[in-house]
Amino acid sequence: MAHSNRSTEIALAVVLTLASAPSASAQRSTRAPNWYAEAAVSIARPLVEDGNGTTVRPGISPVGGITAGWLTGVRTMVTVGLQGGAFSLRLEDGGDSWNGGNAWQVDIMGGVEYQIAGCAERSSRGCTSARGALGGTLLAGSDDVLPFRFGGGRLHPAGALGVTVRLLEKRALSANLLAHAFRLGGSGADNPISTSGTALQFRVGGRYGL
Repeated sequence: MAHSNRSTEIALAVVLTLASAPSASAQRSTRAPNWYAEAAVSIARPLVEDGNGTTVRPGISPVGGITAGWLTGVRTMVTVGLQGGAFSLRLEDGGDSWNGGNAWQVDIMGGVEYQIAGCAERSSRGCTSARGALGGTLLAGSDDVLPFRFGGGRLHPAGALGVTVRLLEKRALSANLLAHAFRLGGSGADNPISTSGTALQFRVGGRYGL
């Protein structure tokens, strides 16, 4: 009888161990990031406007990137993202305008998303989240064009605010609306852009969970 009880105890221990294995795996998976691919169209305000009438205006451009997100609560997700794009430049002065070549932009941003409406579940259609992020924007362009001529091609402090709306329940497809801003000017004594200003971009696009 003692031998039978011992066998029962061993069998029970094995069953409990196997039953707890999925739970441990699930706990590990919650610490793994969710990955998202993002694509958008960017419409920007002028990069430079000076008192002499010179304006450097970026064209409408595509933006793409990837974001990693970690769930830190029922409604909250912490994100780290990398986005980039290229755009044309148009120079305007005294009624004349000409092509200023192309420029490139890379954004490195860390932020938080918080569900604000329609989110019975995170995958619910219409679930809306507010987004906020801080980081840096790296610009590169021709040295003949402001603001790149005077150190404008460096890393600039940046911030972003926006909303994300879930479009489908069975697929992690969402619509994004984002305002991205970064600081320009005042980088050196010989810089004619002596006063710092804010460059502003509006982005409309989508995000898909990988």
